[in-house]
Amino acid sequence: MYSYSERKAALDAAVTLLAGQPLPPSAAEVTGYATVFLGWVTGARLRITADPITYEQGNPSLSQATRYAGGIVQLTDTQQVTLTVQPEDSKGFATSDTLTWSSADDTVVSLQPSADTLSCLVVAGNPGLGVVVTVTDGTISATDSFDVVPGGVATLQITEGTPEDQPPAA
Repeated sequence: MYSYSERKAALDAAVTLLAGQPLPPSAAEVTGYATVFLGWVTGARLRITADPITYEQGNPSLSQATRYAGGIVQLTDTQQVTLTVQPEDSKGFATSDTLTWSSADDTVVSLQPSADTLSCLVVAGNPGLGVVVTVTDGTISATDSFDVVPGGVATLQITEGTPEDQPPAA
């Protein structure tokens, strides 16, 4: 379990970060940031990378799994992206954990994990918003949210209406 001082440091960091915002933060925002900071204050990390962005996840107690919500990735319905994870212990050494990947809606984004489970190809399907992709080692997990939007115009179809007389000239 986390110590009082670790929890307090994480909450203080969240309050300090959000204090300068133009609108007051909700309790969920404060606790969300505090959870992220708690992960940074304590041990092991699980990094998920989509393109150049890296997210870090802290080391939870075994009785309480920790989730870290990453960013939002937007794809058109004709795109795909590879996510890469680097599981590390509390000292930054790579671990050999087997990871499990899941999508909240396979019709919006389907997943093709690599054989070593350290990367996963995310393939856009039907348009949809806020589909969460989760990777976990069974104790800690990290997520990214995917928005799939329609791609550019692929075809144009003209449909002719029924001919009609013009109104008389005025």
